[in-house]
Amino acid sequence: MKAKKLEMVQKKILYKGKKAIPPEEEEIIKYIRHRIDMNLAQKYGLEKVSMVASNLGIVFPGWVNIAKDIWRASHLTISKVKKEFPGLYWQAKITYYNYYHGSQRAGGQMGDRNHAVYIPYCNYFGTSDETLAKAVGSEFNTILNKDNIHLFKVSGE
Repeated sequence: MKAKKLEMVQKKILYKGKKAIPPEEEEIIKYIRHRIDMNLAQKYGLEKVSMVASNLGIVFPGWVNIAKDIWRASHLTISKVKKEFPGLYWQAKITYYNYYHGSQRAGGQMGDRNHAVYIPYCNYFGTSDETLAKAVGSEFNTILNKDNIHLFKVSGE
């Protein structure tokens, strides 16, 4: 079992050099739009959302609300998301870094996949991943850096 796992890790390491990493903002917006689409499908029903999204012209009660929500989701920018959906923004950022930088790294192949934690309804963000700490550090100041744990205050208050 250990030999099989080691073989898989080596394949991942080889693949890392061939993998094209998309721009951060683009990928974060895609992830957020996907999450919103899934939420709309859960809230209104997949059939109704699909009818409105495909512009079939079918009118039913509540179709205007669905159309507004779809339009709003399709016109999101990073700055809007940071203000209106901070929890969703941080979850998307963590997903991006864990997927493209965290779990694919040679040193992190057999370890924990989740290097960062966002605490909902809180103004703080913590991580032990150096790559993610540098990325978040470009936007916010570090308030604690101890034993490879980086804590940031992520609100403007």
